[in-house]
Amino acid sequence: MIKKKKEKAQHYTLFKTSLGMCGISWSEKGVTGFQLPEKTLEDTKQKLLEKRGDRIFVPLSSDSTSIPDWIKKGVRQIQGYLKGEKSNLSDIPVDLEGVPEFHKAVYQAAEGIPIGKVATYGELAKIVRSPGAARAVGNALAKNPIALIIPCHRIIGGDGKLGGFSAYGSLAAKVKLLELEGAQIAQKNGSGRNSVKQNGKEWSQVSSVSWDGAALALRKSDPEMADLIRRVGPCALKPDTKQDPFHAFLESILYQQLTSKAAQTILGRLKQLFSHGDFPTPQELLDLPLEKLRSAGISQNKALAARDLALKTMKGVIPTLSEAKKMSNESLIQQMTEVRGIGQWTVEMFLIFNLGRPDVLPVTDYGVRKGFARTFGKKELPSPKQLEAYGEKWKPYRTTAAWYLWRALELP
Repeated sequence: MIKKKKEKAQHYTLFKTSLGMCGISWSEKGVTGFQLPEKTLEDTKQKLLEKRGDRIFVPLSSDSTSIPDWIKKGVRQIQGYLKGEKSNLSDIPVDLEGVPEFHKAVYQAAEGIPIGKVATYGELAKIVRSPGAARAVGNALAKNPIALIIPCHRIIGGDGKLGGFSAYGSLAAKVKLLELEGAQIAQKNGSGRNSVKQNGKEWSQVSSVSWDGAALALRKSDPEMADLIRRVGPCALKPDTKQDPFHAFLESILYQQLTSKAAQTILGRLKQLFSHGDFPTPQELLDLPLEKLRSAGISQNKALAARDLALKTMKGVIPTLSEAKKMSNESLIQQMTEVRGIGQWTVEMFLIFNLGRPDVLPVTDYGVRKGFARTFGKKELPSPKQLEAYGEKWKPYRTTAAWYLWRALELP
């Protein structure tokens, strides 16, 4: 007979907030459960006890030695948050042992949504690499054992409607929490159905969770990365999302293996070859004799690559900006590397600095590899395979990780 492994007992306590009595439970690793106020104190307690294993009650008091200091601090943060303070609850450690892997991925993605912002079920599905699984994301959030700390209240429907919420009071509770964070809640056409406004408009989808949210998730998943992020400060990545692929890749070709200053000089000379003094159109570049193109200081190989890029753009091989935004990373890499002089690294730079894709890790980039070695105290650079393997723990925020590894080279 196989004996069932006995779960370790967890501790819990109840505490007052401006909304009523809340409950929190924890293990040695982190918070295992959180309960917003129910109709009665007994209901709150029972709801908490239903979550993930046995629990031993510990009275909350300032001199209690049975409650870790980090739990006492977390309780104070929650109390402040429910009074309207901008408390960062994502700093509270959580323990998701035993939670299904898909649910974990959803919860980690939700933790990346900054206070006062919202994301849709569909967006979270894309972030956890399950596009089309919005319903499964909703089911995972409905089973969130650590509500509020894992902010499932910040997830709404793609049409701006609030969706469900499992806490007592349902949507009224969700509205209350969002309003505490500064989100604007509006009723649509007197129907009584609430929707969320963000940036002054009814909800419209965004491409990814913010860089700040991504940095926060990285800090929680990787201690070494957390130290690097602390030393560097907020992520200042600002993709140029308006530059079309032809101009972006033409610039990339010209910049290859040159200093920034030298490349800027050559690009300036290229623009001066045309009466408008700006980037040429694909047709204008093709009409320019090769010798004239080379007179700007462009090498033979780069000139041929630029002409190939222009030709393939004219033939429709190179996507427009709107088309590129709809393509997957893999499809864009495959399509763009058909152009002479454009490899995977060049396309990865476009994905990061033009499309702002959140999960790109250029494993062949010298700066990223050097930054990794410095951050993790390695004497030798990691191989691309080693970096790719380690980077699995940074998903789905590998772009932010790469940005911080580049910044590591600027630290004293």
